Amino acid sequence: MHISVLLGDDIGSQLLNGIFSLQFLQFVIAFLSFFGFVLTSAVILILAERKVMAWMQDRIGPFHTGPWGLLQTVADVGKLLLKEDIHAVKADKSLFLLAPSVFMAPVIAAFAVIPFSPYIGLPGTALATGIIYYVAMSSIDVVGVIMAGWSSNNKYSLIGGLRSAAQMISYELPLVLALVSVVMLTSALAGSPGYPGSSGIGTISIREIIDFQNAWPKNGVGIPV
Repeated sequence: MHISVLLGDDIGSQLLNGIFSLQFLQFVIAFLSFFGFVLTSAVILILAERKVMAWMQDRIGPFHTGPWGLLQTVADVGKLLLKEDIHAVKADKSLFLLAPSVFMAPVIAAFAVIPFSPYIGLPGTALATGIIYYVAMSSIDVVGVIMAGWSSNNKYSLIGGLRSAAQMISYELPLVLALVSVVMLTSALAGSPGYPGSSGIGTISIREIIDFQNAWPKNGVGIPV
């Protein structure tokens, strides 16, 4: 039986028009593209990190799986997904199972303020404190690492978790310094023609910064000349 008969002609027609509308199709494509970008970038960045570490340690790095080892991260993900879900008898089971979600959720949430493209439905959230939000979200995943090490009730896992947390925190300083340089640039050019705001002060909104760069003559990389 047709859906318009079950729900009524008006409701069924509106539902079908909404599902098969161009806006809904753009939303689906943007949604799938977003997660595809996140997963693909994670695979590429992990492989790049392993290759650079191998070069620093005078090793070859991943090269067996796929051409030039490009599928090594995909194989590792498949291996981890097929592993048995076990935990220590004396571990805090609730925190142990919650730790992966605490680690992954902020990473995905940080992409909310990044404007990928306004043409595919991913313009990014115009948050006034976008840079602060991004730094805060990218720092919360440290809690998940420490939570996983502590909840396992194993001293070696705890030491490993603290080591990984210290390593991740050490990345925050150069990240913040790089972001501060962009904020200083927009603050120095505040009040200039083409600036997105009229207050004459700098902005820490990622979307406003990118709009500001797009409004200026480009030197090839989108930085104001």
